[in-house]
Amino acid sequence: MIDTMSLKVLQEISYDTIKKDTLVNVSELAFDKTATIFERIEKFIDEVKNPYIMQCGKTIVEVEFSETDKTVESQIKSYLKSLKTG
Repeated sequence: MIDTMSLKVLQEISYDTIKKDTLVNVSELAFDKTATIFERIEKFIDEVKNPYIMQCGKTIVEVEFSETDKTVESQIKSYLKSLKTG
C-alpha cells in the first residue's frame, strides 16, 4: 500500500507537467465486488498509480480537495461503496 508521504508527492504533480499518454483510463478498470473496501482502494491506487490525476474515457480528471478534512482515501472509499450499492 502507498504511504502518506508518497501520496503527498503525487498530489504535488502538476497537470501541466504530466505526460497525458501515461495516465490510466479508469473506465477500463474492473473491480472485484467481493473484495473488502480496503482491498479495492489498494488495488485502485496500485492500478491508477496516481489517484490525484487520471483519465476517464477521453477526459483527464484531476482530484483536488480544498478546505476540508476529506482525504482521497475517504472519497475513493465512498465512491467504491456507491458502485457496490448501485
